[in-house]
This record gives sequence, C-alpha cells and structure tokens, in this order.
Amino acid sequence: GWAPQRFEPFEGGFLSMQKTPHLAHNGCENCHGPAAAHAAVERGDVRASLTERDRLREELAMSIDTPESKQKVISNCLECHDLDNSPEFDFEDYWPSVDHTEEVTDKNE
Repeated sequence: GWAPQRFEPFEGGFLSMQKTPHLAHNGCENCHGPAAAHAAVERGDVRASLTERDRLREELAMSIDTPESKQKVISNCLECHDLDNSPEFDFEDYWPSVDHTEEVTDKNE
C-alpha cells in the first residue's frame, strides 16, 4: 500500500501549461526510458531498499556532467531528433529548453 512517511513528491519535467509549457505532450519515458519499476517503488507498491530506490532514480537521470554522460544524453535525444524529424536539431541550443534538473535541485535544497 501507500506509506505517507515514504512519500517524496517529485516536481520536475512537465508540471502545467503555465509553469512548463515547453515540456507539454512529452511524457517522462520519452526521454528517460521505461520506468515502471521506479514508479512502483516511488508509489510504495513495491518494497525496495533506499539503495535500490536510489539506483532506479540514477538510471533515469540525464546528466551532462561528464563527456560520457553528455554523449549518452545526446544519443538519447537523437533517437527522435534525427535528420528526418528534426533536421535543424542542435543539442547545445536545445538542451537548455528541456533541462529540468535545476527544478529538482532547487526543491531538494
């Protein structure tokens, strides 16, 4: 069941048309990948250790802090933003418009 003491609301990604209209019509899994296990743990439907919960969160994180992680994110973007669908796509121009890591960081400080 649901355990209110374990509930940690996550505010990131699309919040509303007023707050984050640029992320409308793009579900979390479009960029972050399948997250059924993560969602089940966060909802409390599945018991998991804090280590496991953190591992699931980390798997979905999209960091560009290192050259390797940045390349992984770029490759992920190019799954949809290819020459056929987004011929003008430029990661350096695009990333600031969809990066929502600061929203999460601000909430957790």
